[in-house]
Amino acid sequence: MFGIAPDGSLAAVPGSPFGQGGVGAAAGVDMNCRGNLLFAGEANASRITIVDVFSIAPDGVLVPITGSPFVAEAGANSNVPLLSPDERLLFVSNQEAITLPSSTSTVTAFNVAADGTLTLIPGSPFPAGGFPSGMATNPAGTLLFTANDQAVGVLSIGINGTLTPVPGSPFSAAQPFSSVKSLAAFPPRTCDIRIDIDIKLGGSRNRINLRSKGVVAVAVLSSPSFNPLDVIVDTVRIAGASPVKFTHKDINSDGVADLVLHFRTQDLQLKSNSTELTLTAKLRDGRSITGSDSVRIVARNRKDRPKELE
Repeated sequence: MFGIAPDGSLAAVPGSPFGQGGVGAAAGVDMNCRGNLLFAGEANASRITIVDVFSIAPDGVLVPITGSPFVAEAGANSNVPLLSPDERLLFVSNQEAITLPSSTSTVTAFNVAADGTLTLIPGSPFPAGGFPSGMATNPAGTLLFTANDQAVGVLSIGINGTLTPVPGSPFSAAQPFSSVKSLAAFPPRTCDIRIDIDIKLGGSRNRINLRSKGVVAVAVLSSPSFNPLDVIVDTVRIAGASPVKFTHKDINSDGVADLVLHFRTQDLQLKSNSTELTLTAKLRDGRSITGSDSVRIVARNRKDRPKELE
């Protein structure tokens, strides 16, 4: 661990390097968005997956969390970890192990608790095709891409973390003398959590009259990985406006209370050609959320109204 000076120079954190704890050698790392947990995959020559999980102190000191290293009787030479965008899942690619060929070509998957504790997902490791190394996901966290030496694997990520190759995977990337070891997906994974919002609650046209002196209701909807009760209401912004009041009500009928916010229409910084509103906010754990919904604007002056809005 290094501290980074304004000019880019590095200085080792006191106590660095920090011991890994397992029988392998730490090779790949990933960090959560809050910057308080570090996950390290250990290269090893056994039929196991080894992942070290450290808490990160404000000064950069690493301390193993309770239970670290986490060892699973699955995979082989697993040493490249990757968190899912919502940080509920951790994937670890199983590198080529000449002595254990039957255990390669797979990805081991874990559930990640809030404190970083890992539990193996049933069915791990999952076939990936080829010898996967570097990985990436799409922003929604529904697809996992793996660099498979001479190919690119594409796996569908189930809601429970299971992995299933999409039709045609792996896709050939063979070039003379090539070996694909890493990759990147665009747009990249972001620390902003993507959430669903519903403007005007249930409507599909979402008309907003810019001359109105009323309010616009916006619901921040729950999901299996997101609880709207964690939103810090004072940080909510939409079109430059802050909510004037809020309530909690189950809008999407999933048994979890959603967050319903009310904004003064005249506070919304909109234009006559605006077609989308984006909501941003902070959660109690420091992470950010963002969500969008479509709108149709009613012009300020009657003469400026599009014909179809008359």
